[in-house]
Amino acid sequence: MAELTVIAPKVKISARPTALWFASSAPKAKVQVYAYAEAYAQASSEASAAKSDYIDQMRAAGYNVDLDKYVEMKIQGVTPEYARSMAATGFGKPTADELIAMKIHGVDPGEVAELKAAGIEVGSYQDLIKYRIFKVSPEFVSGMKAAGYSPIPPKKLVELRIHGVTPEFAKATKQQFPTATLDQLVQLRIFNISPAFIASAKRHGLEPLTIEKLVKIRISGVLDDDDQKSEKTQ
Repeated sequence: MAELTVIAPKVKISARPTALWFASSAPKAKVQVYAYAEAYAQASSEASAAKSDYIDQMRAAGYNVDLDKYVEMKIQGVTPEYARSMAATGFGKPTADELIAMKIHGVDPGEVAELKAAGIEVGSYQDLIKYRIFKVSPEFVSGMKAAGYSPIPPKKLVELRIHGVTPEFAKATKQQFPTATLDQLVQLRIFNISPAFIASAKRHGLEPLTIEKLVKIRISGVLDDDDQKSEKTQ
């Protein structure tokens, strides 16, 4: 009788018996899936509740805006308490955009009191934002006062800071030109009329010098070459 030879098929055994693990631990896996799903649902519910609470609180504070604006306020850290505290500074209820801008630039109610105590005129939330952006501080105003400039209108304070007028510059200018105005301080900065440029004008015998004359000389360009040489040697 002939013998039959049975050849067993080759079976490739995976190094990672995922199917075997899943089959042996399927009940456990189901429990884990359910647990994850429950946790996710709870977290989502809490997040939705938190969003809803924030919107309700901001509405109670007087802000009935669209969803995007609520999201923007929330991202920037605007709280109902912050909105109320800023409204109590005396400029009425700030708009949502004003609240966002003030939060971005770090304006707080305490700063309003400091500015007022320093004699700085504050007329609106826009003033507060501009003061913060351009660093109009009690120290700056005090320095300008010591240099002989007080009071200074809010718009002029911002203009001085934009053009880089410092109390030190104002004081030095005042010593050379006792009648120099705030507008002239700005002109000196705009036209880059430096001590070196003034010295150059004096060497050329253009005295008596006034700020108006210095501006004309700068605009004409007649001393630019000499001025540049002087600056290089310093």
